[in-house]
Amino acid sequence: MPAALKRFRATARCTRLRCACIAAATLLAAGMPWTSAVAQGATKGAILFEEKGCYQCHGYAGQGTFAGVRIAPEPLPWQTFARIVRKPYGVMPAYSPRMLTDAELLEIYEHLSTLPAPAAENAIRSILE
Repeated sequence: MPAALKRFRATARCTRLRCACIAAATLLAAGMPWTSAVAQGATKGAILFEEKGCYQCHGYAGQGTFAGVRIAPEPLPWQTFARIVRKPYGVMPAYSPRMLTDAELLEIYEHLSTLPAPAAENAIRSILE
């Protein structure tokens, strides 16, 4: 068998293996209960936080990301929070009452208010050592 054909077959086998691994990882990740508030049987506010896409910029724990500021724990006062969601600054999209009712917004706010503070830096260091 020519060397070029051997290399082609080896490459094809690796490609199929990579595709199979990616597919398996995707299926496993889709079923992970900690990735979805809905799967965890969480509060209505947590479910809305996920369904409305808030986590995409603010993180699942409201910790903030490169795309969105930290909004939990200890969110802004309710009136300020509601005003910013309705008429935000910068790149955040506005959520009109048609997209997110006041009752739903309050559920999300209450969810954010109940999230625990992150562990102290010293506690994390002691775990790693």
